Amino acid sequence: MNFTVEQIQLMHGNGGYWCQGDAVYIQANGDIEAIASYRLRMLQGAIGITSNLNTLDAFKTKNAIASKNLAYSERNQMLAAFCRMAVTSGFTAGVGRHEGENWESDWRNIVFVDLPTGQISFHIHDSELPLFAFLPVYEGKWDGHDTDTKWKRLLSL
Repeated sequence: MNFTVEQIQLMHGNGGYWCQGDAVYIQANGDIEAIASYRLRMLQGAIGITSNLNTLDAFKTKNAIASKNLAYSERNQMLAAFCRMAVTSGFTAGVGRHEGENWESDWRNIVFVDLPTGQISFHIHDSELPLFAFLPVYEGKWDGHDTDTKWKRLLSL
C-alpha cells in the first residue's frame, strides 16, 4: 500500500506513520524525510519496527467510512433518477419507514418501487431524503424480499 505525504501527515495525529507496509514511529511533527531513513535502517536490521497501530486503524477506518458513504451517496443519486423514471413510467414508488427490530435511527427511511418483476427497496440515510422529496409516502408494505431477490427483480426488467 502506498500513501501520499498528505495521507501520512493525516495519520500523524497520534505520532505514527504507516509507510508502504512498514509501521514507523516518527517523533517530530512534519519529519517526513525521517521515514526513508527509518525504513533503510529497518531493512539493514539496525532498528526494529515501532508502530502505532491505533493510528493506522483509525486512518483505515476513517477512509473506509468515507468510501462507504460515497458509495451510498452515489447509489442514492442513481436510485433517485431511477425512481423518477419509474414514476413517469407508471410504476408505484414512495418512501416508507423501517419499523420494528433494532436499526440505526438515521437509516430507517426506505425507498420502495413496485416493478412488474416485484417490489424492490433500499434503506437510505436521513441526509439523503431531499433526493427523494418528489416521492409520496409509500402506502404498501415490505413483501419480505431479500437483497438477492431485490437485485434479480431489478435486473429482470
